[in-house]
Amino acid sequence: MDDLLQQGEQLLKMAKGDVQVHLTVTTELQAELVKDKVESLRTTSEKKYAVLVHMGGKAGLSVSNVFSSKVVERACALAQATAPGDYYYGLPGKKAAKKPLLYDKKVAHMTENDLLAMAEEMIAAMPAGVSLSSGSVSCEVGEECILTSEGVAVHTRETAIEAVAECIARKDGLVSSAWDYRQERKPFAVTPFASSIGEKTKLFLNAQPLREKIPTVILKPQPFSELLDNAFLPNLNGKNVEKQKSCLAGKIGQEIISPSLSMTDDGQLPYGLRSGSIDLEGTPTRKTPLFTKGVLKNFIYDHNTAVHAGTASTGNAGLSSIDFSNVVVTGGYEQVDRALVIDSIIGAHTADELSTDFSVNVDRAYILDAGEKIPVQGFMLSGKMLDVLRQAVSLGKDRETRNGIVTGALATHGVNVILGSH
Repeated sequence: MDDLLQQGEQLLKMAKGDVQVHLTVTTELQAELVKDKVESLRTTSEKKYAVLVHMGGKAGLSVSNVFSSKVVERACALAQATAPGDYYYGLPGKKAAKKPLLYDKKVAHMTENDLLAMAEEMIAAMPAGVSLSSGSVSCEVGEECILTSEGVAVHTRETAIEAVAECIARKDGLVSSAWDYRQERKPFAVTPFASSIGEKTKLFLNAQPLREKIPTVILKPQPFSELLDNAFLPNLNGKNVEKQKSCLAGKIGQEIISPSLSMTDDGQLPYGLRSGSIDLEGTPTRKTPLFTKGVLKNFIYDHNTAVHAGTASTGNAGLSSIDFSNVVVTGGYEQVDRALVIDSIIGAHTADELSTDFSVNVDRAYILDAGEKIPVQGFMLSGKMLDVLRQAVSLGKDRETRNGIVTGALATHGVNVILGSH
């Protein structure tokens, strides 16, 4: 870690102007699975050296996987060649920052045998009639250094563990497949994870066309997070608000979504996959309420966008953009006895973030009726994420982290179900 910090200090000294340096080193141990067998076990290491130079209102970013003065030279050359931005107020000064928990010793000290044992557990967890066609189990240990010309120099250690599985079920000429993943910073049990995917794969072997519209739709965490990320969260970005590219501009203090829901951007979340002590400008991260009981409270900002808007940075600066950290959704839970449950969708990236309109194909879904699951297929969903959130009925208690969003399943009356032709 000291070596990485020293390299960052060397790069910082080579550049003129306001400078941001971001260095990462990661080592990953991965077991790959193919057709119910462990096919390979490998270790890989990656390095990234990123330098962002600000000169006279211009900026140049250079990224390399090799430590060299050339990464600084390229950044300086780009800063001189590019057009100046709309404004530039400098980099924030150094401030005290708290370090959230990001490192787990058990993950950091996992051996090849530990990883092979997890892989075998996943294979053994497959129910009868289901094959684990492909997948992987991996653990990662990383180092990160962030330095700026304002005296910021922070280095951290991080861990991550991930399981991925794709399953196939075959019966009486029918074929069904399902894919899922789980990623954490701390160890988790892979047997229930793999078993759940296997059972899901079997369930959808018998999917029938959906023939009725059910008022209550439950979006599981994966599809809910995809739609939230693509069709709603960009409206909370301070840069989009400034450019009048947000449907929420000028609405601070208004009730926008259901009063049963709250939403927070939390850069200090313990073991959060997007947590950190500071952002890439050097501003300490924090917990920023976005919505409290449905009322819009804040947008997210980097330093310069915040100064221009006459407010304070929320610690959400990337190297060249404003980025969310861990978006945590909380809300009230109500029992739902009958609903259309959406397990996965296709096409969330086509959503219109300004209007929050979306139209997606449903990949896997089932009708939940008094505890019974009836698999269905052949339909689409459309609507506005504003309506989805305004007409929320319940937020599930079982929370998952998906696309940087920590949430339970969302039950809502704000989704349009478009039946296919039969």
